[in-house]
Amino acid sequence: VIFGGTLESLARSAGLPNSLLTAQQRSLPFVKRNRLLSQAIGIFCGCSLGLVNLLFIDTERSSHLKLQRDTDENEFAFEVEASNDDPNATTLIVRGPDDDGLLASMTAALTLSGCSIIDVSARKMEDGTIEDKFSVIDQKTRQRLEDDDLPRVSKMLLDASWDKEGGPHLLKGKVIELEDNNKSLQERIRHLEGVLLKRRMTVRPSAPTTS
Repeated sequence: VIFGGTLESLARSAGLPNSLLTAQQRSLPFVKRNRLLSQAIGIFCGCSLGLVNLLFIDTERSSHLKLQRDTDENEFAFEVEASNDDPNATTLIVRGPDDDGLLASMTAALTLSGCSIIDVSARKMEDGTIEDKFSVIDQKTRQRLEDDDLPRVSKMLLDASWDKEGGPHLLKGKVIELEDNNKSLQERIRHLEGVLLKRRMTVRPSAPTTS
C-alpha cells in the first residue's frame, strides 16, 4: 500500500498498459476502494509466498541443536570445591553458569548421595556466574562426611550440574526403590507376626474316642 505509487511508476516505465482513467474517474469512491483492495491483495499474496519457506524449517531440530550446543559448552564450565575444614559440617562450593533448575538438581543429588543439607547460600559473581555453597552432614552419622566420600559427592554434584534433568529422575527412581523396599518389609513383618502368633498359641486337638 505504501509503495503502490512507486510500483505504478515502474510499471509505466516497463511499458505496461495504463488503465487510461481520467483524474475525475480516479477520484470516484468505487475506484479508490478497488485500488486499495487490489494493493492489499497483492501485499497479502507476496507475504504468503515469502512465508512458504517456514513450512520447510524444522523448528524442533533447531531447538535441539541449540540446547545440545549449550549443554556441551556448559559441561566443563562447573567446578566443585569440597572441604572438611569445618569440624561440624562438610562445605561444598559449586561455581559455574547460572542455569535454571541447577539448584534443585544439585539438592536432589546431595540427598541421593546420603547427605543432609543444613545450610545453603548463593551469590552472583562479577563475571555473571553463580556460586552455590552447601553445608552438609551424613544422614546416618549426623556428622560431617568422611574424607574418602568427598570425591564421590563432588562427582555427583558435577553430574547434576551438567544433567539438570537427572536429579528429578534419580529422585523418582529412589522413591520407587524405597516403595519396593517398604513392600518387602511389610511382607516380612506379616510373616514374623504369624510366627509369633503361632508360638504364643497352643492348640491341643481332642483325643479320639474309643468305642
